[in-house]
Amino acid sequence: MKVACLVLVLCIVVAHIAEADRFAFIIYTLTPCYPFLIGSISVATPHCCEAVKEVDDDAKDYDDRLETCDCLRDMALSFKKDFNVENGAALFALCGIQTPYQISRDINCTKIIERDEDDYDEDE
Repeated sequence: MKVACLVLVLCIVVAHIAEADRFAFIIYTLTPCYPFLIGSISVATPHCCEAVKEVDDDAKDYDDRLETCDCLRDMALSFKKDFNVENGAALFALCGIQTPYQISRDINCTKIIERDEDDYDEDE
């Protein structure tokens, strides 16, 4: 019984580490976009758009996309007063990325992130 509990705890810890790694990756990768996100510049730079594409490309399946969306929401919340809501909401589209992602404090990720056919196991 103790071994089963230990395995369960380790699985939970690993899941949280993976999510923390994704969050750190997103925060670091989108650093070139910060001036745009706080409104100190009015146009997303090419370097920022490359970063946006990298974040989008990294989310391979439903769970990745959901975690990415959650991270983007948390990122918007972390900006406090300096965050430009319009720029955050428009960033992915302005960079030519067709995705439901927005960097928004109010986004409900479970409502906007849909499963692709590839996300379902054949046994389901």
